[in-house]
Amino acid sequence: MPGDMPNLLAGYNANFQVYQSADDVVILREMIHDVRVIPLDGRPHLNQNVRQLLGDARGRWEGDTLVVETTNFSSLSNLRGASSNLRLVDRFTRIAPDTL
Repeated sequence: MPGDMPNLLAGYNANFQVYQSADDVVILREMIHDVRVIPLDGRPHLNQNVRQLLGDARGRWEGDTLVVETTNFSSLSNLRGASSNLRLVDRFTRIAPDTL
């Protein structure tokens, strides 16, 4: 399903491209070309009444690890039966020049 986070697929169309600016990290997913824009500026999450298929992501750096907390998922965002109150935390650590 589009928007399932984290990507639990393997093999076909399971690639990502990651872009970073001073204010945001953007993750482009090969499967269905979903894009997550993750603000790094410390802004709060959207109001709980605002629900999105990919949720509302906010990121911060903890040393060399990008920590992304995503909330406000739509009821259509079904991650293995989780409710729309899901709080998903992703951690991305660079382990090689071209590998997260």
